[in-house]
Amino acid sequence: MKKYLIILVLIASQTAFAQFDYGFDFSKSGTAGYQFLKIGVGAEQIALGDAVTATVHDAAAVFWNPAGLGWLENRQVIAHYSNWLVNSKHSAFVLAFPFKSLQLGFSVVSLNVESFEETTVDEPLGTGRMVDAGNVMAGFAVTRRFTDRLSIGGQVKFVQEKL
Repeated sequence: MKKYLIILVLIASQTAFAQFDYGFDFSKSGTAGYQFLKIGVGAEQIALGDAVTATVHDAAAVFWNPAGLGWLENRQVIAHYSNWLVNSKHSAFVLAFPFKSLQLGFSVVSLNVESFEETTVDEPLGTGRMVDAGNVMAGFAVTRRFTDRLSIGGQVKFVQEKL
C-alpha cells in the first residue's frame, strides 16, 4: 500500500508542474509557411483524396505532377473556386496547351482571407489591430513526352505569402 501511495504522490506532484509556460520564446511559433499549397485543386482530384500523382493527365497535372501534361493533345483551361475555412476563398486557374513537341502550362492559385482582429497571449480578446492575409502562387510548367509511357516535366513557381 505504501508503494502505491508513493507512486500516486509522485504522479500528482508531476501533474502540478504540467502547466503551459508563458515565458517561452514565441518567435518560432506559427512559422510553417506556404501551407495553402497543400490545398487540392480539381474536383476529381480532391474526390480521390489527392492520391492522383500518377493518374492525372489533364491540365490539373500542373498542381500534382507536371509530367502528366505529356498526354495533353488540346488546349485546356481549368478554373477552380471554393469557399474555404473561416471566410477565406481559394481559387485557381490553369491554361495548358501543346506547343511543337512540348506541352506548356501556366497556373495561378490564390487564397484570400478576410481581415481579422489580431490576438496575442497578453490580449486574447483582441488588440484592436486588423490583420490582412493572403497567398498567391504563379507557375510555369514545361513537359515533353518521349514515349507512350514516359514524359518528363518540370515547373517553376513564384510564391508569395502576406500576413
